[in-house]
Amino acid sequence: MNPKTTANEVVYQVIGWDKCFEGAKSKTYSNKSSCQMPTKHGLGYKRLIRRKNGPALFGAWCALVQVLSRHNKPRQGYCTDTGEIAGKPYKDTDLEMLTDIPAAIFSELFEVAANQDVGWLRILRGYCADTARIPQGTIVPLDSDSDSDSDLDSNSTAKAGKLICEGEHTKPPDPQFARCWEAFEKYGVKKIALKYWRKYSKADRDKIEAAIPDYNEAVRAGRPRKQFEGWINPEHRLWDMDWRKAAEVAREKNAPPKLVNTFHQKTKDKSLLAF
Repeated sequence: MNPKTTANEVVYQVIGWDKCFEGAKSKTYSNKSSCQMPTKHGLGYKRLIRRKNGPALFGAWCALVQVLSRHNKPRQGYCTDTGEIAGKPYKDTDLEMLTDIPAAIFSELFEVAANQDVGWLRILRGYCADTARIPQGTIVPLDSDSDSDSDLDSNSTAKAGKLICEGEHTKPPDPQFARCWEAFEKYGVKKIALKYWRKYSKADRDKIEAAIPDYNEAVRAGRPRKQFEGWINPEHRLWDMDWRKAAEVAREKNAPPKLVNTFHQKTKDKSLLAF
């Protein structure tokens, strides 16, 4: 373990690094001179760019990705000086020295990108102070309620096991959320969905669970599919729509056109009407 890493330091990790910022060929490079980035401008991008300082934050994000791309393989998006979990976490002042972008921009970027509305960064715990009791390099993700993280590499140390340092507690699993997540076909970002789920009352949670079958039917009928966290976002409450009616409308809209024999309607020769 890096001796400079303390229990109070926080390590950030870029979510989906392996899928979004690496290709099959780039993974074989020990040192990269270029990097790839997604071209899709999703909700995270729009929520970041529309902020007062959004363009500057996005510029800092691109610079951060470039810095992390220079690490040795295997790269997993850890914001540390070595690119490894056990490395010294990058501070905003470190990134200013590396990129000439003001530290204040990076400080704001870390806060915004780690927010659940943008969801580009994952926050990881610092190391437990009592290192004699735990495996070296083991860390604990914040709000780690899911049984697995689809966007973490299977060989990542973060998945080696969940270790709770003394005095820390995790919230017990919610069986109703698990049922809804399963019924929604696990489509979306589970951690964000769980945070939204916890903001609802028991009555609303029951309504959400009851609405899922009708919503699934609407999707099968042709409605665009939403991610679970977007569907239950308390700000929009999409689950509260009449999805049974929406399914009927979608079926009518997407039904194949009826075949109508218009020959007799168009002909002026009435003698042909007998045929």
